[in-house]
Amino acid sequence: MSNAAIEILRNRASTEVGEQSKKVSLKSVDAKPMPDGLAKIKALLGSDRHTAEYVYTHLTKKQQVIVCYSAGLTKADTEKSYHEFNKEQRIQIHQAVLQLQEIVTAFVDANAMSPARFLQKRDFSVTKKPQQPAQAH
Repeated sequence: MSNAAIEILRNRASTEVGEQSKKVSLKSVDAKPMPDGLAKIKALLGSDRHTAEYVYTHLTKKQQVIVCYSAGLTKADTEKSYHEFNKEQRIQIHQAVLQLQEIVTAFVDANAMSPARFLQKRDFSVTKKPQQPAQAH
């Protein structure tokens, strides 16, 4: 142990009434100021904008209805504010958003997000070919 640490331990261990403890002076350390960019990042991460309630509240009414429908909630639930949802409903909303994200990803990955792709008429249905009768040999 260093001498300063031993000195501190001795001062703490003194129990005699008449003994005066030596005061150990502590040095203050000057903290470097946080860079502006880092301060802004920390402010953003602690922001209320990074909550599900904030995002849900700022969705359009149509978007809220889509999320509630996807979550299997009732029509009455579409009129609720986010803070009125119980824990189970919030979990359902979370799962619905993840499912919607998967759907969007599938369309994006297929390069099919442009309106023209939705207007194309192609038959991709899988149909069985009629079986030909077996020929006798």
